[in-house]
Amino acid sequence: MHGAPRVDLSPPVWAAVVAQGVLATLLATAAWQFGAARVGAASAGVFINIEPLIGAGCGVLLFGDHLTLPLLAGGLMIIGGSFAVVLGERDAARGELRATVAPTP
Repeated sequence: MHGAPRVDLSPPVWAAVVAQGVLATLLATAAWQFGAARVGAASAGVFINIEPLIGAGCGVLLFGDHLTLPLLAGGLMIIGGSFAVVLGERDAARGELRATVAPTP
């Protein structure tokens, strides 16, 4: 485990590395930018919190991780908070949501 990583990998492994880079990086970033351009900042920002929820769900469904009460409670809080932000932004009248900046001394 010392030194440079191995590069003498088989073609299927290199294909998997390239696919991972294209799918996980390029397409995911493009999808995020596409969606963020079409919704408000609060709605787009709330989806950052869903990433660990998806990761935990994949761990439980695909890799045999245990679904514990704290994991379930945390997931429900993420979902509840996401709905609260998105629905609150949608229900607010246009121009009603304003950012405030604290005065500088």
